[in-house]
Amino acid sequence: MVMGLARRRLTAILTGAALFLPVAAAAPAAADDAQASSVAISIKVSDKVKEKSGCWYLVWNVTASGLNSSDYYSLGTKVTNTKTNKSVTGYLAVSGGLKNGENRVRAYVCASSFKAGPYKAVATVKVSGKRIATATGKTFKVTGKPTVGITNGYSYGNDPFYMYGYADPSVDTVGSTVKVYFKKNGASKFTQVATAKVQASGKYEVTTSKITLGVVYVQTVKTTYLSAATSPKVKIVQQSGSVSPAAVIGG
Repeated sequence: MVMGLARRRLTAILTGAALFLPVAAAAPAAADDAQASSVAISIKVSDKVKEKSGCWYLVWNVTASGLNSSDYYSLGTKVTNTKTNKSVTGYLAVSGGLKNGENRVRAYVCASSFKAGPYKAVATVKVSGKRIATATGKTFKVTGKPTVGITNGYSYGNDPFYMYGYADPSVDTVGSTVKVYFKKNGASKFTQVATAKVQASGKYEVTTSKITLGVVYVQTVKTTYLSAATSPKVKIVQQSGSVSPAAVIGG
């Protein structure tokens, strides 16, 4: 019986040791969680004016704090048009990973596809695939300065005058209203004689009997995210029995 008691005591001691060791091993994980919880990020972004054509970098900043230099942090950030839900992803402008302090982020965008409108920037930080910090989203707006022009126009005999042109970039101008202004030869001022809607291609078309010989120009309507655009003035002259634009005569 004495030997049996000794066995039970030994078992109890060994069991106690087995229970104690996992507690000691869990301490570093708790420290990692504490370090991760100290990481914070924020976004700084200002309103933007998009380029009229071509491609460029859209830039914003993500400020980080509490990062451990021995860890690698993965930054995920993007801006989303809150009307179309179309997003573009941003990347760190400088190699070497996310750093404490301000980090410059940029996304490559093009005028033909990046639409003016309301946007929201978001950002998260991950370590080993685990999200450890999320920034409060920041809203901003992207405004555009479209261009519009008169491509051609003509009238034969007593037919109404037909005219067309383009408002670019079409990603912004589609659905916009184009106002047509005409000044008849001998008149002192322009009057609005027609309106047109911009098609998906950026093209607009006008057919009206109110345009004869004189000067014409068009103008897009200003919106929340687009400034008004005005075309060069075009002179309408008589040519071989027809009426057609002859030349650009100013802006």
